[in-house]
Amino acid sequence: MLAAAVSLAACGSDQGTGTTPGSSDGTISGSVQGAGWTSLQSALWISKAGAPTAVVFLFEAKAACADISAPNWDKNLGASKLLEIQTVDSAPRTYSVSNDPDSGARTATVAYLYGNYNPNADSGSVTIESVIPGRSLSGSFDVGFGTDGLKGAFKAAYCAGGVEP
Repeated sequence: MLAAAVSLAACGSDQGTGTTPGSSDGTISGSVQGAGWTSLQSALWISKAGAPTAVVFLFEAKAACADISAPNWDKNLGASKLLEIQTVDSAPRTYSVSNDPDSGARTATVAYLYGNYNPNADSGSVTIESVIPGRSLSGSFDVGFGTDGLKGAFKAAYCAGGVEP
């Protein structure tokens, strides 16, 4: 019981809208490699220690802060999809996604994880619309993976104990 309480306390929630940790006011549509995605069940946001970057994880299945708080947590996804969005900072603005890391134009990366397939988006944009430090980050995305793509919107709960996989 104590572990669950500590886990929830580390995740933050937006009490103003009734959003609970790991829940999402979001949408997603599109496909990658023929795998369609129409349901966004959870959205969580972490920050790297000492860095201004924002990392948002969008889940096809329900996920809580405790689920992403140990290294290699992505190995437990099973058959559900995950989209990892990373921006160079967490300021409200539009970030560009490019397949050329040396062009200077890329300010966001978007990775798709599903089974053994793990491509990075090669075009598009990510927009951070609002940030409530230590609580939530809201935004939208429209990204391409070759001829496929995903687009949607999210409201991610902050997860203080979350780590990149």
